[in-house]
Amino acid sequence: MQATVQGITLLQELNSLSLDRACVDFWEVQSEAGAVGRYVSPHPRLVQFFDGAAMELARPGQEAGVSASVCYIPAEFPTFGVIGTARRLRHLDIHLQADRLVEILGPDAAMDRPHFLPQSPTVLKLGEMLAGECVRPARPAGYASALTEAIVHETFHLASTADNGVGWLAQVTRYVEDNLEEPICLGTLCSIAGMSRTQFSRRFREETGLPPYRWVKRARIARAQEMLQRGTPLAEAACAAGFADQAHFTRSFRDATGMTPGSWLAQYE
Repeated sequence: MQATVQGITLLQELNSLSLDRACVDFWEVQSEAGAVGRYVSPHPRLVQFFDGAAMELARPGQEAGVSASVCYIPAEFPTFGVIGTARRLRHLDIHLQADRLVEILGPDAAMDRPHFLPQSPTVLKLGEMLAGECVRPARPAGYASALTEAIVHETFHLASTADNGVGWLAQVTRYVEDNLEEPICLGTLCSIAGMSRTQFSRRFREETGLPPYRWVKRARIARAQEMLQRGTPLAEAACAAGFADQAHFTRSFRDATGMTPGSWLAQYE
């Protein structure tokens, strides 16, 4: 691959895997604010950024690009990337020979045009596992190949879904609902939506009537209410809904409903 970069410094030794007609590279770099890169590869490739990061990608010469955390780039397709803020970056590059890509996807997949996508929880989890194999291979080569195929399939499925009109808000809400038991970072939600923090906060409030942090808290309370009604113990419901402890949950529940969890639950007994 031909690459020209400015403002990007390698932090760790490049970790790579050689697979059947494919190569996986895991990079850890430091990016300066406004760092740029120009890339063109003789083979199709997929790029995935971790930690809520995104790159603005475009053809060279275009005035504006598309913010993407997961992307597919066809062979010989030149791209120009910009990183807006200084930060540490981890990302995967998956290079595949064209016949291997056809073998994975079948001949009818949309492989002749790029797909620039927001972050996907499924691709993120698969990518983290594949990055782990790059750094410290612990399983037979077939495992890494299977992860690579799964990432390819999921990326093209997401591209097809996006083409069919599933918007950024649906992807954000699905991510929140799938990860309520974990800390949810605003930067990750912005990356999924493909927006800056300012743009995302404004658009989210326009669509839902609430700022993101309040909407997430309401989603956590709703999850806990469902579990309490099913007979789940209070402490277990609080943990599964992402609250730090039972006291935090009780305070948040009272703020949202005007009642303690016990008083609220008594209404349904």
